[in-house]
Amino acid sequence: MGGIKNIEINEEWLYHAVNSRVIDKIVLTGHILSRNMQKKYGLRPKKGNNIWNGNHFISLSKKNEETGSSYTHYSQGLFALIVDDVDAIKTEQKHPDIVWEYVSKLPINKRYSYWKDEYQVRDAIPLDKVVGIKIPSKKDGFWPVLDHAENEEEMKKFIDKVEKLDFDVPYIDVDEGKVIEQDSIRDYMRKR
Repeated sequence: MGGIKNIEINEEWLYHAVNSRVIDKIVLTGHILSRNMQKKYGLRPKKGNNIWNGNHFISLSKKNEETGSSYTHYSQGLFALIVDDVDAIKTEQKHPDIVWEYVSKLPINKRYSYWKDEYQVRDAIPLDKVVGIKIPSKKDGFWPVLDHAENEEEMKKFIDKVEKLDFDVPYIDVDEGKVIEQDSIRDYMRKR
């Protein structure tokens, strides 16, 4: 049954930013996938040979609201899948030139990142490790306010897709410590 409950936010949770363009691929495959694994599933990742976290790794971050964190840059203002209990590698912060030079050359248990708070998981994260969907934060102007129609439209598209996909995890407001069941999310978002 729907509703809103208080929750204590787990400091060990990891966040993987998502939007309406990718949530269906994640739910239908049953995994958050690295670029290399996306190819194996017949999905078309963005063009290019490599990305900052390499073709075999998925980027995540812990909740860190410091300026310049990967959380504030990627996850804070967006929906994000909240992941718990995965074998993630804490990256070592390096200059972007070093990260790029070594992204594909590092041993499997060592990872570099431009960000001080990035974690990476190799290949795939099964959806049974997803405990919820973080809603976009209202902090620092990231919240999709009414005069930003494209952000509000994205929010509606995302919620619609999650409902149609029958992805049965709650939404979580990590700023307020609230769990919002799917049948209450639209009302909760309007009233915030």
